[in-house]
Amino acid sequence: MISATEWRKELAEGLSDSELGRVRLSTHTGRPLGSNSFLSKLEKVLGRSVRPLPVGRPRKEKTQKINQYCPINFIDNRCKTNNFNSL
Repeated sequence: MISATEWRKELAEGLSDSELGRVRLSTHTGRPLGSNSFLSKLEKVLGRSVRPLPVGRPRKEKTQKINQYCPINFIDNRCKTNNFNSL
């Protein structure tokens, strides 16, 4: 815990550009700002995730692509007869 005098000194020094950017991003997104250990503790206390999830749709597996273009008997041969070698 810091004293009131130390806190006044911290406030008088201001924030660096990178710190200010982190505060603005956190304020804009509504997500808490802190270290990984702080965020982990917060998630445990709240019982929910406070970190952003990955953006976008999950990628399909390669086998699904092959199945889409190949008859079942060609899957193991990577559709050699149909020129789908690049899949």
